[in-house]
Amino acid sequence: MARQRGTQDYAVLSDLALLSIAEKMPRTTDQLAALKSVGIGNAKELGQQITRIVNAHLGTSELF
Repeated sequence: MARQRGTQDYAVLSDLALLSIAEKMPRTTDQLAALKSVGIGNAKELGQQITRIVNAHLGTSELF
């Protein structure tokens, strides 16, 4: 996404947000939005992509 936007990685999601996602493993956009470091705006914009990756990692989808 950062490459698509022509920006730095941290401009999309901070390291703190990525660590929070890795720690909490949100399965839904609502769970993602509840993470203070992510917020509602990022959850709306990126939520589907992030939760799809998390769910795939947890074995609840066939993304990978």
